[in-house]
Amino acid sequence: MFGRDTAELGRIGEPRTLGSAGTDRVACRGPELVTDAPTLEAIYRLRAAVWLETGVVGKAAFGDGRWSDEHDCAAMHWVVRDDAGELVAAGRLSLHDGLADVPEAEAYAAAGLELEGRIGAPANLVIAATARGRGLFLQLADAQNAAGRAAGCSWCARPRLT
Repeated sequence: MFGRDTAELGRIGEPRTLGSAGTDRVACRGPELVTDAPTLEAIYRLRAAVWLETGVVGKAAFGDGRWSDEHDCAAMHWVVRDDAGELVAAGRLSLHDGLADVPEAEAYAAAGLELEGRIGAPANLVIAATARGRGLFLQLADAQNAAGRAAGCSWCARPRLT
């Protein structure tokens, strides 16, 4: 992958092998692809909770304690649950026929990128504080990339990790 200001873009590659960070993975189940309304609502609430806790976004952004956008209804969503069945991590992938259609397209346009082919846009990957350090980020990213490959995507556009 190569980075440009606020975005990263790269060819969809093969899944990574986890090192020692993945040794605690048995304590969680997933990633699991989900479509049911109650789980999607739980994802929207987890996003708000994680982003508030990390200070990424202020409380005013979550008037109703949840966060979703126009891309959620057509996107694929994954969750990871702990042994008690509680949602501890989630991520989504939206599919696009052009770079201008991806979420935060202006960041990619500002970088002067021109791509051909279908583009997967993995986004909104959140992990509860109690589940961090278990390799869940890589598991979710690999699930997103595999789904993008299966959907015929040549590129993966992901917001830059800071």
